[in-house]
Amino acid sequence: GKTAICASLGKLGTACMELLSAAPGSGIYTCDGFRLPTEAEWEYAYRAGSQTPLYKSKSSNGLITECNLKDTNASHIGWYGSNTPTANKVNRVKQMEPNTWKLYDMAGNVAEWTHDYYKADLGADAITDPVIPIVPAEMTKMVVRGGSASGTPADLRGAARALYNHTANVWNVGFRCVRTMK
Repeated sequence: GKTAICASLGKLGTACMELLSAAPGSGIYTCDGFRLPTEAEWEYAYRAGSQTPLYKSKSSNGLITECNLKDTNASHIGWYGSNTPTANKVNRVKQMEPNTWKLYDMAGNVAEWTHDYYKADLGADAITDPVIPIVPAEMTKMVVRGGSASGTPADLRGAARALYNHTANVWNVGFRCVRTMK
């Protein structure tokens, strides 16, 4: 099997994505090694069992009170435009509170690439572990999640999604690798 390369400068790409493009019938969960999370995996890790807009932490109940300026709960879990000490720069990690699963920096600081291509309407059907199918015309539009130090408190919500071209090379987007368990 191929081992995924989570991201490379200047172009987002993984061996798994290339493998899936060449063999559309195969699935992401057959990829060996590290890879980008799907949107569903990313949101599952972010929420850590919570259904609140923001993830819960020691000092945050997960509710959002101010979408555009400075929000007390959001300020406990992530860096965003109104609370970041370093404008247009990434802040040191592990300075904010983790979610209940002890995952740090799931909100703010840098948005995170996901494996999935962007689809505007995900539908309302109950589904488990969706992977957005690869549509050749849409292959340049990738989903990022989590918000960043240049965003608003609303961008830090678990359901917030953004769209970037796969060749985007910007200071406020990073990645978190995952690995399929056998």
